[in-house]
Amino acid sequence: MKFTICKSALFCGTVAAFALASQAQAQNTQISYDYLQASATQGEILDTDFTGYSAAASFSLSDSVFMSASYTDGETDDTVGFGFSRSKVKANGFNVGLGYHMPISSTTDFVTRLSYVRTEAEYLGFSDDANGYGVDLGVRSMVLSNLELEALAVYTDGNDVDSEVGLNINAKFFITPAFALIVGYTDGDDTSSVSAGLWFNFK
Repeated sequence: MKFTICKSALFCGTVAAFALASQAQAQNTQISYDYLQASATQGEILDTDFTGYSAAASFSLSDSVFMSASYTDGETDDTVGFGFSRSKVKANGFNVGLGYHMPISSTTDFVTRLSYVRTEAEYLGFSDDANGYGVDLGVRSMVLSNLELEALAVYTDGNDVDSEVGLNINAKFFITPAFALIVGYTDGDDTSSVSAGLWFNFK
């Protein structure tokens, strides 16, 4: 049921965003696509608690196109297995992508991104990796002068990756125009997590 609902939301969000964008005047928002970010994460994957961290960066290539990349690393809080064959599961991954943004009002952007995704997991000395692609789709909005909200539908798939649809929600609380505290929530078919970190606008 969750998968069906999220797919419908992804499709409806696309239609709605492009409909609004087609009516909006060409104008620039104050939303930055040139930033560095570092976060700590606590969550659950397949009913197992995990802790990790992430680092991300984004760079504008033009007025509407940007490049982004991120790296994540973490492990389960407890060992997994039976008897003497118990170990923590460690995982890391990165993605690199190109994105496009379009103003739909003076304070809100429609955002989409296509990325290459690679993950690796290690358990009891054995490791396995997977490659795939991801599509993000949603909005970023300056709801207050010092508060930005972001909501993205995320789809991941590939030959080595099980298809998954999820939702990412982030809030940035600006201390200065260049620095912000960021908190986030991610929910997917098999995972959910909360995160907190620092965000730096370098342009």
